[in-house]
Amino acid sequence: MCAIRAIAMLGWIALIVGIIVLAAFTPLLLASFTPPRVLARAVIEKYLTSLGVEPAGFSRQCIDALADEAVESTKRFQELGLNEPGPWRSNLQEHAEGMARDIYATVVGEGDFSAERIREAVENDTAPVAWHILAKHDPKRFTLGALEKTQWTNAVMREQASPHKKSPPPVLYFKSAAAAFEIHCKYGKIAELAPRSPRLALVREHEREQLQDGRQWLWLTVADQARPFTVRALTPPGARSPLQGGELVQWLPIMFEPKLARIPELGRDPRSCWLGFVSAQFAPEMSTASGQFRVIADYSAAIPAD
Repeated sequence: MCAIRAIAMLGWIALIVGIIVLAAFTPLLLASFTPPRVLARAVIEKYLTSLGVEPAGFSRQCIDALADEAVESTKRFQELGLNEPGPWRSNLQEHAEGMARDIYATVVGEGDFSAERIREAVENDTAPVAWHILAKHDPKRFTLGALEKTQWTNAVMREQASPHKKSPPPVLYFKSAAAAFEIHCKYGKIAELAPRSPRLALVREHEREQLQDGRQWLWLTVADQARPFTVRALTPPGARSPLQGGELVQWLPIMFEPKLARIPELGRDPRSCWLGFVSAQFAPEMSTASGQFRVIADYSAAIPAD
């Protein structure tokens, strides 16, 4: 009877050990039969999630293309003898994780994947493969024209979500009016070009004409996210002092005047054919709470209603 009980006990022990071993090796067995693309895609999605990047933010076609590149990269390394010793699928996992790191770096602008470095790499025909794939499948976020804004936005969002984030300073001080203008063109909220819809502008250096009544005719460069443009503008009566080249102002368009196209410098761009006034002068200092520049002088009350 004791022998029977011992045999039964050994049988139960063997069964339990078998279940444990099966549970431990089932993922490996399943992985060995998983198609390479599916395995690489799963690794990329899992790794991106661990880095705080939501895989659902990319199309299925994009993730598949990135996974395919990880598979091809593993094959190339295998042919060249560059893979680490071990199973081929272990090397595929390493390449897929590396692809996920490159995706993350492209999304946030880390290291060699900043917009500036990628732009340089494109000129040298050495741009990262991950960026090429992202730009092809999601051009609105990852082409060169959009990449800097995408990375800046993601950096701000990650900073806001960080539990260790620091409170932003109440005021951002730019090194110059030109620097403030450039940042505004890239990231600021720019109004539609319409009558009495103001925009930020920069006074140009040349041909500032002083009138006898104290007003000035100025050449301005007007802010625009796609491409800033040139206009002629008048300061209203009572402007505090003659404006100098390089100063930051607010331009208030009043009406579209096609005849201005006869002026060579204005005729190249229809947006330049708007007549308007300088309605305010700003310091290159922006409130982080409101996103508004500090007003030095407000001339809006002196601008005619019609």
